[in-house]
Parts: sequence; C-alpha cells; structure tokens
Amino acid sequence: MGGEFVPLGCHSSYSLLWGTASVEGLCERAKEAGIATLALTDRNGLYGVLPFWEAARSVGIKPILGAHLPDPPSPAFLLAADHRGYRRLARVVTGYHQSGAHPHPNPLPQGNASGLGDCRVAGAPRNVLPNGGNAGGRSEAMSCQMVDIASEAKQSPSSMGQGMPAFAGMTGVGCEGMTESVRAEMTMRTDAAEERGFSLLEALKEDRKGLVVLSPSLSFLDRLARASGTKGLYIALYPFGPQRERIRFSRETGIPLAAVTPIYFLDRPDHHLHKLLRAIDLSTKLDRVPARELAPAWTFFQGPEQWLERYLHCPEALVGMREVVEKCRMDTPPWGQYVFPDFAGLGEGQAFTLLEEKARKGAVRRYGASSRAVEERLAHELGIIRAKGFASYFLVVEDIVSRFPITCGRGSAAASLVSYCLGITHVDPLRHNLFFERFLNMGRNEPPDIDVDFPWDE
Repeated sequence: MGGEFVPLGCHSSYSLLWGTASVEGLCERAKEAGIATLALTDRNGLYGVLPFWEAARSVGIKPILGAHLPDPPSPAFLLAADHRGYRRLARVVTGYHQSGAHPHPNPLPQGNASGLGDCRVAGAPRNVLPNGGNAGGRSEAMSCQMVDIASEAKQSPSSMGQGMPAFAGMTGVGCEGMTESVRAEMTMRTDAAEERGFSLLEALKEDRKGLVVLSPSLSFLDRLARASGTKGLYIALYPFGPQRERIRFSRETGIPLAAVTPIYFLDRPDHHLHKLLRAIDLSTKLDRVPARELAPAWTFFQGPEQWLERYLHCPEALVGMREVVEKCRMDTPPWGQYVFPDFAGLGEGQAFTLLEEKARKGAVRRYGASSRAVEERLAHELGIIRAKGFASYFLVVEDIVSRFPITCGRGSAAASLVSYCLGITHVDPLRHNLFFERFLNMGRNEPPDIDVDFPWDE
C-alpha cells in the first residue's frame, strides 16, 4: 500500500523557519511507511537536495528533487525530471533570489480593542512606541502600519483557491482568509519581483524542458499552457481544501490532476515547533502568529493509507501523481561532474570545431607543413579531448596565455601536441617522444591539469 503513494510536497528543515523535519528523518519515516519514492520541495531553495539524495539512497528510497515557489500569483512545485531539468530548476531559483523577490517578513501588526494596531517596531517591547508614547519622548522616523482588526476577522474562503501559498490556499482547515491588507501586500511583493526582472511564468515560458510543474493556481496554469502547451503541467490537488473547481478545470482543459500532500513536520505535536519557527521569522509572540502564516496542523507525515483515503473520490489525481513519478527518472545525481565555462558562449560541438581549427593552424605554424605523424597524433589527441568534453577548457587556457608575451606551460601538459600547437607549451612532444596519455586518457576521471608560469613583472 505504501509504495503506491508518493508524497510530492515534502518540506524539510532546509525550508528555513518553516519546516521542522530533517531530511534523514523524512527518509526514515518514508521507509517505515513502505514508501518507495519521496520528493523534496523546500521553499524557495535547493539547499537540502544533496543531503536528501544521500539520505534517500542510504535507505533505499528513490529521491525526486524539486523546489516550492509559493509566492502569488504563480505558486508552483517544480520537480526535476532529469539532469537538464535540475539545471533549469537551479537557474529559476537563482533568478528568483537575484531579483530580490524573496520577501523578508514585515512586522506583524499588533491589534487592540479599538480596531487600531499599535505602532511599534517588530520585536520591540510592547511599551515602546515611536514618536513619543512611553519611549521617553524620543521622536524618531518610524513607519507605522494601522490595521483594521475588524477586517482581519472577516473570512473570505472563496477567494483563497488560487495564487496563495499551498497552506493558505486550503479552505476548511482552520486557515484564515486573506484580508485586503494582506492581499495588497502580496500584490506589492509580486509587482516588485517582476519589476526587478523575475516572473515565474516568464521563466517557465522561456524554457521548462526537463521540469514537471504542479500548481494549485488555475489562472497560472492556464496562461502557461496557452504559452507553451500542457506537457509537463499538472494541477496540484491537495487532500483538503477546494477541489471541485480544480477537477472541473482539469476536465475542461485536459491538464491532469496530481495528488500533492504538503508536509512540514513529522508528527502532529511538531506543529508547535513549526509555530515557534514562524514566530521567530515574523518577530512576534506565539499567540500572535496568524493562521495564514502557518502550515495547517494536518501537514505532518500521516502515512499512505490516510492520504489515499483523501483521494478516493478523485482517482485521477492518484493517476497523475504516478505519472509525475514516472517522469522524474533521475538515477544519478545531477552533480559531481566538472563544470567548465563555455568558451565565448559556444556549445561543446562548436567549441571543438574551433579547437580543431586552431590546433591545425598551430601545427602549420610550428612545423611549417603538416606530416602524417602530426596528423595522426592530432587526431588521436583531439578524439580524446572531444570524448571527455574538454574543448572549452583548452580554448580558455589558450585565450589566457595569448594575452601575455611570455609564458611557460609545464608539467604533464607538455606531452600534448594540441597544447604545443595552441602555444600553451613550448616543448615539441613528437621530437622528445612524450606520452600524451600521461596527461589525459580515457580512463582518467580527473580533468587535465595545465600549469602555466607567468613573469612576475608582467
């Protein structure tokens, strides 16, 4: 039974000041529950993917790597289907942070019976008020946010279905609705992010190959589907909250449903620890953390039997969940390989063509005329360089060396005819019968090491 269900929305302690569970704890709990696959989707980051991969593999669980970008108007879970998808995911998350979109929580307004919030600095004692009050008559420029507490109490569950973070988008689970002030703040954050150059919609429209996108926002999915098709898109259907509209939207548009179970802690009592983290993040007291800033109490690791019961009325969501798992086939980690800069933005094929051209011109310059020995040695070395993917590496080194009038390449690189023809080294490997495989060969896992000396006064 456990192997049939896959939690696609796990948040670990790497969801800073949100999640309470360690990646090791999540994997151990999944193993105990008989779950064969687990997806890590921490909020706005990939900080936990490396320890998660290792922890999952150590207990025999297939890891799925992803991230949760919860900000409106385009909340989404992005899962990497392959190595290309992981690279794209990393670029999307990086773009999100570079834009300054990740909001620092504003001080929460503290209400009173009159319906006006106290004007105070987050984390300051309650008797410290700006512009006088009990602050000893000091008059400093401080921003003051006034909040109508009566409006805070108004619930608007019908408005919460789309564009909200996963937890706040679920009605009927004790979550507060959005007030106008909260909605305005979220809109301001989104506008600010887009002004700085980041839009998740635009980022995915540009390229989402290798990514599986799951979102509870129907408007976001509709716009993305119109721009780039429905392939790899899924409607995130939570075990609680509004479902009827999403089911109807799926049948109308053909975008499949997928069961997504957000997890923020291992056991129900851990909700108190989660609330403590949220209070720290918001610089407020435990009893003042609003429900809209909390994950619901049911977002603990309940187990496959309980989750499956929540989708008995919608088996197509379980089918979509299994389709997502099938798409995410990454058997080897997307790291551990050497990453070299692309020379002048060239792809590996273009870089190799340029390297071959430069090497042959250099051979004419070094030897006056090409010979059979030179051609055979060049073909041999270039074949290994191409197979190992080091064309850009040689071009970068050649570009650096060409900028100085006097250089001296040394070490095992002197055994390379390509290095000699590029002007990186100045010892003829054919004349001195130097063995190229000492420098680079197909059985060597390390990248080539080219040592170059430069004059100290240059």
